[in-house]
Amino acid sequence: DNEANENEESGIHLFLSDLNEIKNNEANDNYYGIYLHISDENIVKNNVFRGNIQGIYEDGCEGNIIENNIVEDEFNLILIITIIIIVGILGVSIPLLVIFLVKYKNRRKERILERMRREALEEAEQEEDVNEQKELKEK
Repeated sequence: DNEANENEESGIHLFLSDLNEIKNNEANDNYYGIYLHISDENIVKNNVFRGNIQGIYEDGCEGNIIENNIVEDEFNLILIITIIIIVGILGVSIPLLVIFLVKYKNRRKERILERMRREALEEAEQEEDVNEQKELKEK
């Protein structure tokens, strides 16, 4: 069980790496949740990929087994391309598209900040519990 969050490229990256088991990991808010590059016959199972541009990406791979993973909140490039085409056809202004993209990016930042706040609060609570236990032992 590992976490690989907020990396510029990949949360998990296999390159020229065969016959691995990638199980029970989280890779969130990266460009790729997992990037399999010229890596064959790997098992990618029971992982969580949230808020990545693309959750799972394979390039030049054969025989990988990818099952029972959670992939959420991908930044859907196809959706963006579709919106651009519609904007062009309907003559809708480009500023509306920019507003949409900025709102999406801000939502992602807010989610990252909320997670960081939650983690800091959990750490503070754990530290408080440790201090209380020390005080009880000293009495």
